[in-house]
Amino acid sequence: MVDAIERKYSGRGLMVLAVDVGEPREKVAEYLRHSPRHCRVVASEDTDLAQVLGTGGFPTYVLIGRDGRIVNRQNGAAGEESLRQLLSEAGISLSP
Repeated sequence: MVDAIERKYSGRGLMVLAVDVGEPREKVAEYLRHSPRHCRVVASEDTDLAQVLGTGGFPTYVLIGRDGRIVNRQNGAAGEESLRQLLSEAGISLSP
């Protein structure tokens, strides 16, 4: 679902970065070989983003504006419509 949103709207400037927390990069790479993703995926051993963004549970969605500031966030998965609402609340229109 997140991958589909990124695929659909990446041409309009939306970028999704997934951070896999707690698994070694080799395991993440092996998973991605069998289940490729459109969005970028990094392992937590390669970044401290989960800590910097203060994620308390997973998944956590954090919207970061072009200026690098956090514009909205959501803890827990709630489906595509919820993600669209999160973007809308941040003033990001996904309308055609």
